[in-house]
Amino acid sequence: MSPCLISTCSRLGHAVVILVITANLPPTARAADIAGSVGYQMEYSDNIRLAPNNEEEEWTNVLTVGASLLENSASLDAKIQAQASYRDYRDDIYSDESVFGLGANILWKISPDRFSWVVEDYLTQTSVLSLGVDTPANRQKFNVFSTGPDLKAQLSPVQSLQFGARYTRNTYETTDLDNTRHTGELSWVHRASPVTTLSLNYNAQTVRYDDTAVNTDFDRQDTFLQIENRLSRNILVLSAGTTSIQQDFVPDEEGSLGRFSWTRIVSPVSTFNLSVASELSDVGRQALAAGQAALDTQQNIPAASNTSDIFRNKSAIVSFNHTRAYGRDSISLFKTKDEYKLSPVEEQRKGGNIDIGFEYAGTRATSVFARRTTTESNSTTPVTEYKDVNYGLRFSDRFARYFTVGLELGRNKRENVDVLLGYTERHAILTFTYADTRNTGTSLLR
Repeated sequence: MSPCLISTCSRLGHAVVILVITANLPPTARAADIAGSVGYQMEYSDNIRLAPNNEEEEWTNVLTVGASLLENSASLDAKIQAQASYRDYRDDIYSDESVFGLGANILWKISPDRFSWVVEDYLTQTSVLSLGVDTPANRQKFNVFSTGPDLKAQLSPVQSLQFGARYTRNTYETTDLDNTRHTGELSWVHRASPVTTLSLNYNAQTVRYDDTAVNTDFDRQDTFLQIENRLSRNILVLSAGTTSIQQDFVPDEEGSLGRFSWTRIVSPVSTFNLSVASELSDVGRQALAAGQAALDTQQNIPAASNTSDIFRNKSAIVSFNHTRAYGRDSISLFKTKDEYKLSPVEEQRKGGNIDIGFEYAGTRATSVFARRTTTESNSTTPVTEYKDVNYGLRFSDRFARYFTVGLELGRNKRENVDVLLGYTERHAILTFTYADTRNTGTSLLR
């Protein structure tokens, strides 16, 4: 069977699992909020290849169909977003392509507070070369699928044992990083007070790559203590422990594990988030976290290099979101550093995003956005160092109940130490969207 056919069958199998779970729920559990959309975009770029010179213009026609489901009930928590696009490059600088996206996180509460089943699937695109420019030539399809049961045994009114198991499959269209993961989790949980929970956790995981000629299989064990406090309008979670990794043909890795997150509900319309972490990681582990973050918070975790090497990830992310009567504001700052173990490579990314939005008369909206990222890596000689800056304006007008017209004008610029690798690109995107949002009030798709 060809790799392409295997990949297609795998994605179909994942979709079947999701459909079987939702289809076999009682009718009351299926009363979910469902939204659909169909749209057309005309995109213009004055430098579609993001080249430092000899820029080429391109017009692209994009047809998009999307659907979403949101459910919270006694037996099911589900958030599913699906989207399919066909991109027609009029000057054929790139080949026409179909792009698919899926984000699904389903918790089936078979026996509430005792036995549940989790299904996650994130189908997206990722870079082939992490330090390359973000063009169609440097993108590949990527899918991470994870499923398994969770079981809770109540020992007393304040103590319980929790067991979990996960099967996870990561597949890449181009990069030889396909792998399968089996994970077992055991936690002792103690409710110290109505607002404080302590837990002692042990996780064991095996990671097996399809191509062991260029990748190294490994086993991982995490042992850590976690404290969660929910006081007033604050949610604080602190985890501290150790990680042990055993790899084939190379020395074992031992290291500390530390995570801290703080969510502050400043007001009913404002939220502040801070997270700091230092832990041993790998590209597959970060991929699952990135999928969860994109679905839950619409924020992307800065990507690691496409390598199976273990690395220490140090990260800090802070964000503030505020909803006004006439718009929304979102500000975030981040810094990540990856220190690889089998090579002397270090990669660091830092930057921030800002998006300020205004709404008028309930049908018109305008937003100003800007993003800046500085990337440094010693994986090349000379050292790679560049700054990416993009900014622009967005306008939208809902002409009818379900019909919206949007326009985005933006500019992207890369400033590189090597001026021959920098570029500037200006783009415009005109969008026509029909979105049926009668049940949800707003579509989950962007």
